[in-house]
Amino acid sequence: MKKNGYIDSGVKSIRLMHEAEPKMFRKYCIFVLVHGLSWTIQVVATQLFFDTAQNFYEGRAKVWFLIFTLLCMIGSYALTQIMNGVDNCFANIYFLAIQKHNNLKIFKKIDELDCVQFESTKKLDMINKAVSGSNSTAWVGFTLIDVFLFYTTYFFSMSIYLFRLKPVLCVCILIVFIPCYLTDLISIKKFRTLEDKSAPIRRESEYYEKYASDIKETRMLGVTEHFKKLFCLKLNKLNDMIYQTQRYKKMLQIKMNLMQVAGYGLIIILTMHYVMENDISVGAFAAVFSSIGSLFGFMSEVITERIGWASENVGNVQNFFEFLNEDLKQKKIVYKADSDSIELKNVSFRYPSAESEALKDVNLKIRSGETIAVIGINGSGKSTLCKLLLGLYKPTKGDISFGDNLKNDSKNLNASAVFQNFCKYKISLKENICISNVDSEINSDAFRAFCGKNGINVDRFDCGEDTILSREFGGTELSGGQWQKIAIARAIFRDSPLVILDEPTAAIDPLEEKKLYNKFLEICEGKTAVIVSHRLSSVQIADRIIVMDNGSIIEDGTHEELLALDGLYSKMYHLQKETYIFS
Repeated sequence: MKKNGYIDSGVKSIRLMHEAEPKMFRKYCIFVLVHGLSWTIQVVATQLFFDTAQNFYEGRAKVWFLIFTLLCMIGSYALTQIMNGVDNCFANIYFLAIQKHNNLKIFKKIDELDCVQFESTKKLDMINKAVSGSNSTAWVGFTLIDVFLFYTTYFFSMSIYLFRLKPVLCVCILIVFIPCYLTDLISIKKFRTLEDKSAPIRRESEYYEKYASDIKETRMLGVTEHFKKLFCLKLNKLNDMIYQTQRYKKMLQIKMNLMQVAGYGLIIILTMHYVMENDISVGAFAAVFSSIGSLFGFMSEVITERIGWASENVGNVQNFFEFLNEDLKQKKIVYKADSDSIELKNVSFRYPSAESEALKDVNLKIRSGETIAVIGINGSGKSTLCKLLLGLYKPTKGDISFGDNLKNDSKNLNASAVFQNFCKYKISLKENICISNVDSEINSDAFRAFCGKNGINVDRFDCGEDTILSREFGGTELSGGQWQKIAIARAIFRDSPLVILDEPTAAIDPLEEKKLYNKFLEICEGKTAVIVSHRLSSVQIADRIIVMDNGSIIEDGTHEELLALDGLYSKMYHLQKETYIFS
């Protein structure tokens, strides 16, 4: 088999299973091995009982020995059923432990990704396929363990048993088993191709399904049926791909089943012939006859179900391991500056698959403790600049230098931010704010004082600081303005030397926004702050205003200086001024 085939994926899965729970792994192997041997013990016990019964009938065996062999046969059947139950139950418990372990590895790997990679369709497809393959990993590992410790043990011991009766019986099983096994291996490549092609279609269908079930905006726009049609189109395409692959597999299985029926009949005919010729005992015939159904049943199960299912999911498992083993070579962007300032030197940035650069040769120096405002039309590069300043994105070209007080280590900046689409955590008020610095302990009085300083009245909440901010969990729902105050308070609670506000006040009126920014500057005294806003009346509080257009900084100065330039800032300012006067 190819290196990237079923065996390779199965071995990796087994290693991961052992890594997750070593003790449970050893127990499971023992259970599976005993389970496999129990079926052969059952066959031997059956022959022993029927041979003893014949001898007893002919007066060549004692009644106590007959009863003993009967109890042995009953005990062998009981052992088989007990081990079957133990094996299945333990596997389900073990699976939960492995699933938890795999999920943690995926979360850790995702956390290592550069934020910009989430802008890549290819990377999103890769993550989707890895998550899909996470659950398959454990079952592929279980299947390989079962193949080697249960089925192989059973087939090997039964082959020895049949070979000792008549070698030709053992040969008949091999003649049937090997072609059936080889037939199923052909489908592995088909299902790997299926997974690669279906991942992006599956992700699209999931998004359309989400939009179709939206109870607010989608219904209001009356486009529910539109998204349902798109969802059905993608789902039909996905189902058609699966149908064609499954059809191919089932045709192979039909051929295999015909071979099994032929082998089954051949062994029955041969055993009857050997009994008639007195070459084997009646007990041996009874044992073979009673076990032949299980023998071919297991053969069909291991090939068409276990290995067949695993072969379908080999692609999923390979995607999982490819994602975990991906070499993330992240280039460093944090360079030591001469002072506590932030400096961008000829910085450019391009999003994955984008045709043009979002930022072009940006040069900017932000002094420690300075407040700057960034303005510009939509798409001018404001948010991209903020993400570069936060270290979320790496520049395509150029260098970014940070002072010592902004660095925690060589990778992470000591900074906090509030974005336009900030998180609304469905947890308590206190947790919503303190989550930005989970290691910091604060008592109720200090928390209330902090909230009051940030314009949040804790007493107005039904359960005070313990109020859950979501009706979904029996709490209360907040307005957009209230959420924005909490988001800004969360950023301030982190107590970072650099704070960035990327248009978080879009849902409140201009007067309230200006009050909030004035309060923000008061709280952030001594910190370096960056404010992004469309409302020019609010950004006048900044020490400097930077105007961006088409990914470049075209103006830099104070409010008065920029008005005197009579450039883009001046035009935007007078346009907004006229709008407010008209209103």
